[in-house]
Amino acid sequence: MLNNVFSKILLCGFLAWLIPFFASFFLNNEGANYFGFKVIMFFILGLITLITYLYLRVQTNANWIITSLMFVLISSMFDVVFIINILKKLDITSWVLTVLPVYLIIFPGLAYLLLRKNAEIKK
Repeated sequence: MLNNVFSKILLCGFLAWLIPFFASFFLNNEGANYFGFKVIMFFILGLITLITYLYLRVQTNANWIITSLMFVLISSMFDVVFIINILKKLDITSWVLTVLPVYLIIFPGLAYLLLRKNAEIKK
């Protein structure tokens, strides 16, 4: 049971990173407004996170703290590997100041709102 929940959280966390990552290729334009791009990307991240948390709410009895921490770790790990090291789109300082705070707000915030009640109901 625990392994099934863990694998679903990992898959949802990966999708929460992958979908906005691919969307950024279609939305990123050299001449585009950087602030507008960031707002759209954070909206997509929030929407995908909302959908994956709703899926986890129905399919599992996932703990909201563990789930949100795993989402932050998965997204951060893939960002460091792909966006910072391979694509060289951001340096680590810019990423820590712009992207990491969004992860630390969106993932735990939505998990608290959507998954906290789920754990209390299924006990």
